[in-house]
Amino acid sequence: MNKTVSPFPANRKRTALRISSAVLTLMLGGGFVPTQSPRAAFAAADKFYLVYRAEAGQVKKTKADATIKFEVAGQAITMDYKGTSKVTYAKVSPNGDVTLEDKTESEEYTVNGAKAPAEEVNDDTSTVTLKPNGEISGYKEEKKDKDDESDDVHLGVRLQAASTPIFPAKTVGTGDKWSHDYKASTELGTRDAHADFELIGFEKIGEVNTAKIKITYAESGSDAIAMKGTVYVDVATGDPVRDDFEATGIPFGPDGTKATGTFHDERTDGGPYAANKSPQPLTEAPKAVATAKADDKKPGAATVVTKPGETKPIEAAKPPEPKKDKTIDETVKEGFTKIPGLVTLYRKKEAGKDTIYAELPEDQLGKMMMLQATASTGTAEQIVAGDPINDIVFKLEKIDDRIFFTIPNFFYRAANPEIAKSVRRSFADGYLQAFKIEAKQAERKSVLIDISDLFRGDLAQISAAFAGGTSPFLGMSGGGGFGMDRDKTFIKEMKNFPENLVVSTQYHFQRGGRGFSATLADSRSAPITVVYNLSVLPGTTDYTPRLSDDRIGYFETGFQSFDDDAKRDQLTRYILRWDLKKKDPNAALSEPVKPITFWLDNAIPKEYRPAFEKAFLIWNSAFEKVGFKNAIVVKQMPDNPDPKDPNTPSDTADMRFNCIRYVHSPDNAYAVALFRTNPMTGQILNASITVDAGIVRFTKVEHQKEVDPAQAFAYGAGIPQEEERLRQKLAANTQSGGASFSTFSGLAKHNHADPRSCSLAHEAKTQAHFGYHALAAQSATGTLSPTDMKAYTDQFIIEVVGHEFGHILGLRHNFIASKEYTLAQLGDKATTDKGGIGASLMDYNAFNIAALNKKGAAYYSTNIGTYDRWAVEYGYTPIPAAKTPDDEKFALAQIAKQSGRPGHAYLSDEVADSFDPDVARFDMGKDNLEYQKQAMNLSRKLLSTLDRRVPKNGESYWEFTQDFNTLLGMYARGAGFATRFIGGQNISHSHRGDMNEKPALSTVSADTQRQALAMLVTNVFAPDAMPVPKRYYSKLASDPTGFGADEVPMLDRLSSIQRTALSRLFSATMLSRIANNEYKAAAKEKPVTLPYLFQTVGSNVWAEIPAKTDVNPLRRNLQRAYVDRMIDVALKGGVNADAQMLAWNELRGMKTKLVTAKAVPTLDTYTRAHYADSFDKINRALDARITLGQASSGPNINDLLSLLMGKTAQDGATAAAQTESNI
Repeated sequence: MNKTVSPFPANRKRTALRISSAVLTLMLGGGFVPTQSPRAAFAAADKFYLVYRAEAGQVKKTKADATIKFEVAGQAITMDYKGTSKVTYAKVSPNGDVTLEDKTESEEYTVNGAKAPAEEVNDDTSTVTLKPNGEISGYKEEKKDKDDESDDVHLGVRLQAASTPIFPAKTVGTGDKWSHDYKASTELGTRDAHADFELIGFEKIGEVNTAKIKITYAESGSDAIAMKGTVYVDVATGDPVRDDFEATGIPFGPDGTKATGTFHDERTDGGPYAANKSPQPLTEAPKAVATAKADDKKPGAATVVTKPGETKPIEAAKPPEPKKDKTIDETVKEGFTKIPGLVTLYRKKEAGKDTIYAELPEDQLGKMMMLQATASTGTAEQIVAGDPINDIVFKLEKIDDRIFFTIPNFFYRAANPEIAKSVRRSFADGYLQAFKIEAKQAERKSVLIDISDLFRGDLAQISAAFAGGTSPFLGMSGGGGFGMDRDKTFIKEMKNFPENLVVSTQYHFQRGGRGFSATLADSRSAPITVVYNLSVLPGTTDYTPRLSDDRIGYFETGFQSFDDDAKRDQLTRYILRWDLKKKDPNAALSEPVKPITFWLDNAIPKEYRPAFEKAFLIWNSAFEKVGFKNAIVVKQMPDNPDPKDPNTPSDTADMRFNCIRYVHSPDNAYAVALFRTNPMTGQILNASITVDAGIVRFTKVEHQKEVDPAQAFAYGAGIPQEEERLRQKLAANTQSGGASFSTFSGLAKHNHADPRSCSLAHEAKTQAHFGYHALAAQSATGTLSPTDMKAYTDQFIIEVVGHEFGHILGLRHNFIASKEYTLAQLGDKATTDKGGIGASLMDYNAFNIAALNKKGAAYYSTNIGTYDRWAVEYGYTPIPAAKTPDDEKFALAQIAKQSGRPGHAYLSDEVADSFDPDVARFDMGKDNLEYQKQAMNLSRKLLSTLDRRVPKNGESYWEFTQDFNTLLGMYARGAGFATRFIGGQNISHSHRGDMNEKPALSTVSADTQRQALAMLVTNVFAPDAMPVPKRYYSKLASDPTGFGADEVPMLDRLSSIQRTALSRLFSATMLSRIANNEYKAAAKEKPVTLPYLFQTVGSNVWAEIPAKTDVNPLRRNLQRAYVDRMIDVALKGGVNADAQMLAWNELRGMKTKLVTAKAVPTLDTYTRAHYADSFDKINRALDARITLGQASSGPNINDLLSLLMGKTAQDGATAAAQTESNI
């Protein structure tokens, strides 16, 4: 390893210290010829005199393996090295000193399992001179790569000294021990040190007779290196044949990082003497130990001086006495506390060191286990209390006398034995850690491993959230360059139970500099407590997985099965659900053996606890339908729980208990369901819900500092994203002559987030505040009474928490469920009491405006809906006769085929907020468009009277401004929603033969599309469309606590709503949808057409021309935007060809109208100038079309800009080009 070994990218400065393969070889010796069993008697003598000696000019080849472990910014790094070297015995001095030169021949290494890029071997050479007894008398390194950093810590020679045995000046045999004290040498770079040696025995390795020597070496002082291991030396020459070492305290980089390492080295060819000239072992001290080549007769050449009887052949060695290893009981005898439970632990805390051993019965090895890491405390930025950090399914298995932490690759399976062999070879398991077996206990058939660092390290990838990366669960991102502080990380508590082990670890993350944090006491310090829960996964014989169905929305786990080559879809999908079994299988209604029990956090305010409890218990009616009584049980965590009580949680992160926790963040509102599953079967094992206090706070006040209502027209169908998507599709057509079905389906797929992600509470806070305004406006005081406010808040809590508990049961979002009832039904108390305000709590339900002024009708769902009951029926109906998932298929199919019944429709995140207007968040009613109309009318009304209610006397006008932003945003949202109906289509997951089977794809009715367009014209484009009284403009204030003042440019903000509405209507996606729907329409239908769109919008935008009236500033901006959009459609590629043609036609028609309009003498100066400017712009665009259509080598971009925008644009482009050339 002559190169610098670094976990960082190759183009960054190499900061980690190099570890040379020459160092490894010299440090660990070399030589192994694996031809015979390791133990063989080979000498009659009991003792030998060991000495280094060689013949100058001889060569040997070696290979080395090393593993180095260290941490960078809290991340564990493991580097594995393999290399080969050529070692030359360059010189043998008259005094017996042997000089060796080691040159690297090949090397490769991996970082955390990833192979590092191959680099050219630098042929670095290390030279060491050894005295006959093994002491180092000379050392140097020659580096071909001049960019390599110098070895300032003298690592090479220090490791060489640590691993080279010092031979005593006497004969030694089995069991002999000796020691050596090293004096520091500034010339060599060595340190003061002490080493103990023991000759374990004699072994024959291949054809080489060796002495096995145990070495324990430790330097003195700070930054000390320590090593221990064994080396096999040739009895005749002292040359190392094979060795294995462990090292600690290896300096690794300039920042003081310390590494640990394991090293193995062996000789593969050659040696210190020619094969036929190897000397005999010495049984007494020789008179001279130097030698030279046998044919070297030059004056001064040294020769071996021997006398008859000084040496004799080795015939048979006394076999070494077997070493008795310590048992587990002997190892943990002194100072350890036994902690029995799931895994028997032994813990010893001494002088700041915390040692934890785990005793593993051999019959437990190979069993599937789960390690769950959960945040017990949080920082509110990187991690929130209760966040799941990681779930690791693993098994412990014994490989080569070590215990491996193995991640099984269970995503690929086969039942066929022959195919299963191939699958295992093709998809390997992963290994995260390996533990040395510290001791064994034969009578208990168990082994002991050291797990001291298992719960103090970063196995669960906790540091990702603090280092600015992403944690494995839900893509949780954190940030800010924190690194794990090992010194302040420690285990707080361990609880060992028969079925699980709970470990609480106090982590500390730190960073340098003067960062900013809104939540940390000091921005440099981020402490967090993480609770680990270790348990054995339930056996597959106790639980029957249930197959999923695309007509009913459950979260899924799955695997690819290779058993049936004829199957179109080789994925097997299981739903996620709890294992509910009846106590009395024969009873029609029975309590479950183990109900789904949830504990309410004692931090939940007492006044809201009944609402939280009800949110869980309303689901029991669905389980009663399938035969379970009290399937869901809610308990209250005591205000002062006893930590020693095994039946009551004292920490909401203790995954033995399902908890709903209540947390606070500075300026947020969210709720999230967190469940843990067995990924092999889909069984939900435990769960929790985290609710932020903001869901209560934001029903009263919305901290929305500024608003961009124009975003309402891009929500769920972003204009830039859609146009880019369509351009890609058309480009593919152009290149290939047509797009394949897979290309079209891939491009059309909705870009949705992880389906486990839920933002209901966060997004619903605006709905909650909107509802508060609607209710407050009905009051004479402009506010709600405490009683009414409490009732309203309770409903919102039940909606949000009930939704999250639906996730806990395994259910996914259902964004079409809001179509269950008419607006008239939604104003009826009996309807909303029985079935909520939609078919499912799993929708994102909007505030029910139909309940206003309707006594008793619910504003939010306080009960589950039709779909919820049907979904629970599919997931939890007992099928006793079934023994396998396939046995359940027929019974489940009878349930799933009811998908066409009212309230049973299901469509989720994959298609939400796309081209089906009925599959959306925060919509409502069978006639969704009518709901949007009423919501816009309500927003307009509330806006018009807002200044009567807000601000109260003594309050800032900033309160008024925030409420104004909310209501204007809701108004724009209704208009933006209307655009989804235009060109829209409805989706269905019906299967052939289902009850009330629906077409897979159908166009939204033309009447509905025309109504939606009329709604936009009236509420966005009409001259009196914008609902903002001018008296408000002087009341809109900036945040008095913020930095900088807001000028509140209302003309620009209102114009942006109109401009983005136009962009949405005339986007490439919208134009394509309308054209395709028109093409698919039957002959008798009267579809919405592109000409209808252009004529309807255009005539309204230019309404002042036939009326011969002045055009106000807002309307002038709208008309400019219309001209710009028509030019954009006409000139840019990537749009429907008919739409492009119609845009040209519209420009020509506008030009004709403007000729007359700009000549009307009664118009004001602004209007006449505006008409003239619009005429010129259109005229340039039409001229540009002529230029673009002429045959030429290509138009000059500046000429086109001049034609379109005038000379100013050309000058600007020229200046921009000059600026770019200077960069």
